[in-house]
Amino acid sequence: MKEDEQELALDYTVRTDARGVVDGRALAKEMMADAFKLMAAYGSTCMACCVKAFEEAGGAVLNDMEKAEEETGAIPTLYFCMKDHGSPEGQYAAFRAHVEEQLDKLIEKRTPRCHEHGEGGNA
Repeated sequence: MKEDEQELALDYTVRTDARGVVDGRALAKEMMADAFKLMAAYGSTCMACCVKAFEEAGGAVLNDMEKAEEETGAIPTLYFCMKDHGSPEGQYAAFRAHVEEQLDKLIEKRTPRCHEHGEGGNA
């Protein structure tokens, strides 16, 4: 770390499902709320300017993700499983089960999927 740099650690409290998988949507919502508040400082007292600053930062992140997908063939993903499932494959299987369960709940609520996903796709 450079002399003029300091480290900042942010803490979030999360809930997990029975498999120990963190609900990434809930965590992302908290993180985005904090990110918006950080960006709002650059929008001063104008909500439209705050939104524009947030959209610009978010757009840059999405562009980076699209470039990564083009280069690697996969969208970068991040998930947390707080229980040990014996292997990386076991951890991922627990995560996939969590995702499928959540999708099933959305369908039960009659919230349609925007489209169907193929086998072997990203989470």
